[in-house]
Amino acid sequence: MAENEYFGISKAAATSKALTHELFYEYANDNAIGEKQLRLLVKDMVSENPGIQLPHGKDIKQTLKFLDKDGNGLIDEKEFTSWLSNGALRSEADKQRVRDKGYVLLSIQE
Repeated sequence: MAENEYFGISKAAATSKALTHELFYEYANDNAIGEKQLRLLVKDMVSENPGIQLPHGKDIKQTLKFLDKDGNGLIDEKEFTSWLSNGALRSEADKQRVRDKGYVLLSIQE
């Protein structure tokens, strides 16, 4: 994955409100992304980005919990947009610290 990409999405796209809005509603159900939708989103990202492996079910649940800032069990558009835009701007070291806490969404195969 290129340094200027975040999960296969360019930093410019990840920080664009219009593009993150469009991506969110591609997967959202009733204005939110739950575990099922997050699993589908991750699966689609994996299929479009060779060298990235799909996490186990437990990792999806941990990721949902990590992204769900209000604790309602769902990712709303604000949480989703924040995740993409903030994540795209993080250094590789910061991304690794998040992975080390067990909140791994995707990982590069060695």
